[in-house]
Amino acid sequence: MDKYEILRKAQQEQRDERAVELEMRAYMIGWISVSVLIMLLIVSKIFTGEQAYELIMLFWAQQASVSLFQYAKQREQKRFLVIGVFSVLLALGNLFLLLRYYGVFG
Repeated sequence: MDKYEILRKAQQEQRDERAVELEMRAYMIGWISVSVLIMLLIVSKIFTGEQAYELIMLFWAQQASVSLFQYAKQREQKRFLVIGVFSVLLALGNLFLLLRYYGVFG
């Protein structure tokens, strides 16, 4: 296969690698920004003496979804599965604490 044939095949693909890379970076920046914002809100609630179960639950749910998606795409990376399961358990634990805080349990 000569270089012109390779170029022609690459041009026929509908996928622009630069656009895909920029989209991935944008999602990563958004994920980091939301995580930092949630952490700042958690810290501010703790300093004012309020409960922050719902924010902690959102943080762990976000972490779980990212980790489990990465595991689904990269099955050889078992750490994503471990982090995802751990995050799901923490999110469910915080959901239980939140429901308990509102009097649904106990």
